[in-house]
Amino acid sequence: MTMVFKGGGLLLLSLPLHGITFEVPHEFATVEGNSFSTAFDGSPIRYQQVYASDQFGLIASGGGILNHVYFRLDSPLGSPFFAELAEFEMRFSTTQMNPDGLSPVFTENTGPDETLVFGSAPLELSSSHGPFDSPQAWEIEFRLPTQFYYDPSAGNLLMDLTILAPGADVPPFDAVDLLGDGVSSLRRSGEFPPVFETKGLVTRFQFEVIPEPSAANLLMAGLLAFIGRRLLRRVASIREKSAACR
Repeated sequence: MTMVFKGGGLLLLSLPLHGITFEVPHEFATVEGNSFSTAFDGSPIRYQQVYASDQFGLIASGGGILNHVYFRLDSPLGSPFFAELAEFEMRFSTTQMNPDGLSPVFTENTGPDETLVFGSAPLELSSSHGPFDSPQAWEIEFRLPTQFYYDPSAGNLLMDLTILAPGADVPPFDAVDLLGDGVSSLRRSGEFPPVFETKGLVTRFQFEVIPEPSAANLLMAGLLAFIGRRLLRRVASIREKSAACR
């Protein structure tokens, strides 16, 4: 546990972070989705997907820091692969748009806290594929060079992917295509108009979250704050007396 001294005599305790993962939609954490997605098929693409905030219910008030994103191959149509996309970007933001309610205008879906978490840079993707596995393993991993702070109480989570320069073809990823499943997407390929789908990639998120402070921690914080204020008053009194004696 780290103590941080702030001006004005306030001593703060920073609580240790701990990791937590969410599979969205959570009903498909260990079940194959009923569809597939070619969001990473290598052609120039703009792709947005919204995730309902209630899928992240285990994040305590105060939010969490998103640092990893995972996808998995579609079991029937997937295959082992290694591919490099020549230029790729990934962004996240907090949006007020709901699943199955995205605007066909991409900029109207993004939130004010939009953050570029990866790129613009080449991207390497790879995964094995178990022919008898269903679902596949979460092997398609994105480690975010820039992390994103997300608080579900502020809105839904929006992922925004852009393949600026195509590369090798990528097999289909696992997806879900059901009304009310907590996800939906908007996709534009090349110069074609955007296409809205209730379909969404089955996704795993890894967050670092700050646990709710216990009563003992709150008591300790209050005690340290009290001691800090007393010390500041003592130092101020000594300085005043020293100045008066000059």
